[in-house]
Amino acid sequence: MKITLDIPEDKVSFFLELLENLNFKPMTDPYKVPEWQQNEVTKRIYAIESGEMEVEKWEDVRRELFHKK
Repeated sequence: MKITLDIPEDKVSFFLELLENLNFKPMTDPYKVPEWQQNEVTKRIYAIESGEMEVEKWEDVRRELFHKK
């Protein structure tokens, strides 16, 4: 990912100091899903497919959330 910023000349030193103080930590794999979360998704898919858990259509949920009066 590339980002271009247009920073005014008189703010460059402040910006660089800010970046140095943010304590960035490198991400080894930003798209890795934790094992516990994978297990939870698998468990829920099984529950839905077996009929143990019911789901609602997104259209119904959205209407209930955003169009309630």
